[in-house]
Amino acid sequence: MSSPHRPEPSAPAGPALVTMDSRLSAWVVRQARASRTLRLIARLAARAGDGIVWLGVAVGALLVAPALRSATIQIALSALMAGAAVAPVKYAVRRPRPEDAQYQSSAIWAHYDAYSFPSGHAARMSALATGAALLFPGSWLPLVAGAALVCWGRVATAAHFVGDVLAGALLGILAAVLIYLLRPGTLLG
Repeated sequence: MSSPHRPEPSAPAGPALVTMDSRLSAWVVRQARASRTLRLIARLAARAGDGIVWLGVAVGALLVAPALRSATIQIALSALMAGAAVAPVKYAVRRPRPEDAQYQSSAIWAHYDAYSFPSGHAARMSALATGAALLFPGSWLPLVAGAALVCWGRVATAAHFVGDVLAGALLGILAAVLIYLLRPGTLLG
């Protein structure tokens, strides 16, 4: 039964897929918790996708490298579009976060962002990585590796299920490609 303030969560896919997603996610969490080093890397990676971090990077890039102004704006717009796409989906689906989410220990954020599907961190990092890779093709490997590390960190810290980060990554990629297609030929020159 749902409360008037928090409706029953709906699953983003069929029961078998949700079960498989939960089991795979629990396995990732167990693997990360088996090592002190992996736990630390997971926590750092999970937080590396925080919006405030990338806002600072964007402002720094605008101040330090004015020649990259157009590229910085395009990449930032990709991340903003991805974030704008995530919020309505989260509130439509209302998938709860994993039960043992370390994320929920922060009372401020637990109320602000209680839902799991899709991952905003995965969307943001995938948008940033895709947007930058489209503009600077030689840099795609470290960009994709960084986004993948954040996605892994979100699952390994039990903030999200695997399906959440996959859906978030897809939204981020789509946002970056759309922004790129809307501004062809106007960048870096």
